[in-house]
Amino acid sequence: MAGQQNEGQPKLYLIDKKITEKNYLVSLLKENDSHLFLKVNHLTSLVEMETLEGCRGNRLVILLAEEFMDEYPGLLEVLSCDYPVLLLVDSISADKYKRIVKKGAAYYVLRKSYNKEQLKTLLKLAEEQYAQTHSSSGIDTLTGLASRRTFTQRLNNMLLDNHYNKPPALLLIDLDGFKKVNEWLGYQAGDQLICDVAQRLKRLFPIHEHIARIGDNEYGVVIDNIGQTAELVHTVKELLKVLANPFIISGHQLTIGCSIGIALAVDGPRNVDSLIHNATLALKQAKQQLGSSYSFYSHDLNTHAKQRYCLETELRQAIKQKEFQLLYQPRIDTTTGKLCGVEGLLRWFHPLRGLLLPSDFIPLAEETGLIVPLGHWVIYQSCYDLLKLIDVCGEQVSMAINLSFQQFKDARLFTVISHALEKFDVPPQCLEFELTETAMMQDEAAVAAAMSALGKLGITFSLDDFGTGFSSFAHIQQLPISTLKIDRSFICKINSNTDDAVIVQAITNLAHNLNLSVVAEGVENQAQVDVLTKMGCDQLQGFFYSPPVPITTFCERSTDELVGCIV
Repeated sequence: MAGQQNEGQPKLYLIDKKITEKNYLVSLLKENDSHLFLKVNHLTSLVEMETLEGCRGNRLVILLAEEFMDEYPGLLEVLSCDYPVLLLVDSISADKYKRIVKKGAAYYVLRKSYNKEQLKTLLKLAEEQYAQTHSSSGIDTLTGLASRRTFTQRLNNMLLDNHYNKPPALLLIDLDGFKKVNEWLGYQAGDQLICDVAQRLKRLFPIHEHIARIGDNEYGVVIDNIGQTAELVHTVKELLKVLANPFIISGHQLTIGCSIGIALAVDGPRNVDSLIHNATLALKQAKQQLGSSYSFYSHDLNTHAKQRYCLETELRQAIKQKEFQLLYQPRIDTTTGKLCGVEGLLRWFHPLRGLLLPSDFIPLAEETGLIVPLGHWVIYQSCYDLLKLIDVCGEQVSMAINLSFQQFKDARLFTVISHALEKFDVPPQCLEFELTETAMMQDEAAVAAAMSALGKLGITFSLDDFGTGFSSFAHIQQLPISTLKIDRSFICKINSNTDDAVIVQAITNLAHNLNLSVVAEGVENQAQVDVLTKMGCDQLQGFFYSPPVPITTFCERSTDELVGCIV
């Protein structure tokens, strides 16, 4: 919007994925009334939001969509340290209101149920609430530690103080699995755990001014006058050890881990924003490791973060520009030797980087939530391609595509799949969704509910890469899975490695006893075909039969070329 901003009104910064809310606000906020900053689906980390780049010094009220609270735990607490925050919600209850206020929100806003005057009142309320809260002593009321704002100010003063000959180190500590404590035992138990961790930090670090609670389950610690790096490592390991001891919470013994990101003031510009940014990158690196871990900031981490940001931007653009393609690899029935199905494999044909495999972009898509819109495209495209395949091979052929764990959390998944099946008029029983053991174990209840609903449509499910994760046959029995896909790592040496052969035979026998079909993937030669057929594998897939090819290639080949395509 053009024009001078009315000094009586703050600027409004919207963080939301739904463009409809932005359009509604634009219709309310006329020239000279307010100025709208728009942030639509570009929030990827707390690092990005710590300073709201380009807005520092402005008088802001943030309107934050509630779904970001689950995607980025601690975000509301981080934002409310520096700005008044209104939470944009679809619905509200007394318990929900208490929880969001406790986390730092000034108030809530129901989507598209307010007029301009009500919005102005809410903005004023948010500013007044923020001013009242931040005129206190700068202490976190739950733990008694310094607040994020106070901690940041103290850290900044330390960096400016010339008496510190040895630059301080900043430790960011994040409790692993804290969300599950809230889910299992309730928020009161979570608060108790937060306080107990604070007490252990106070005992370990006697200068309490150097400790703060800076997020929902995140703490900051400054260690000054560090000598050798080995001394700092010893302190960090001691910290991990102290927090690894069990906690007694609401009568339950809990053992939690923590991840620690470490940055030294000498790692970059000597200012507080850079130090926090570097420690946050290191923390993210630590959280990618298994168990309680720590990581030091390095220049490579910063380079990687920048590369990741560029790739994410390109990934968003690629979804809009439809730079993806599904390629298909045949699955062969070992009894008939004929084609019985295909698996759709996603590829990104990047205009500059060339062909990118799923391992190059799927982890990023899952982390940023882009897997959901990308997954919608895959569902529609696969149904469109399945219709072509059925025209050539008949309805006995099936098509398998992968589903990510994040897609199971998508409330629109059932609607999207139902619409795609109806739009292209393909039989649901011809569509198979593959999920990994990791996805299956993430949120068992949500996955089971989604699978049950989709199963009622006639869709079938297979478990991909079986043998590489932690699932058991007892666990598989509880889900509507009809097929196991044995990972290629067991197939490649099946003729020379006795252990691999024994494992494949055992999986096949147990699967058949549970009335499950078995697919062996990664088949590359006739010898593997012979032994897998003898073992009783139902279907085979791999380069021995065909590399992944476009659906047009399948449809243009003759029946014989389609490995005895069913007619």
